[in-house]
Amino acid sequence: GKGYEQWAKTFNVKQMARVLNFLQEHNITDYKELVRLSDGAAEQFDELSSRIRSCEKRLQEFSAMRRHIINYVRTRDVYQEYRKSGYSRKFHEEHEEEIRIHQEAKKAFDQSGPGRLPTLKEINEEYQQVLQEKRDAYANYRELRDNMKNYSIARKNVEIILGYEDSDERNHNRQR
Repeated sequence: GKGYEQWAKTFNVKQMARVLNFLQEHNITDYKELVRLSDGAAEQFDELSSRIRSCEKRLQEFSAMRRHIINYVRTRDVYQEYRKSGYSRKFHEEHEEEIRIHQEAKKAFDQSGPGRLPTLKEINEEYQQVLQEKRDAYANYRELRDNMKNYSIARKNVEIILGYEDSDERNHNRQR
């Protein structure tokens, strides 16, 4: 109806005014420059996102290794008694959970590869370093995300104003 039509016109004018203000604030006078800045912001954001994901993966690895070390130390005595008992079925039934936990930890150590296992202190130090790196990255993450979003919105609105369409969008519209 007429109410929606009026709202849409007002909304579109406000959007175009925001784009114009954004372009003036950032001294962007050329569409190619806007595309370059938009692509650069997206690339920086993607790079930072992948760095954060790698930090999170590393933190999970540290947590798992720490858990296995603690479980191994906690259940070592029970497992040694199990071995001394000649792998007694009765002893195994009484301490099945501790033996399973110990064997899982041992299996994780074997899968980590040859060489010396890190100590809990070393793991905790590395964990703190990676955690600090992740925190630093997150401080920039929000800023880059907003920056990328603003450039993308400005780019899309300029393309609408100038009548540009990406070839992907044209192909998508043709397929409809």
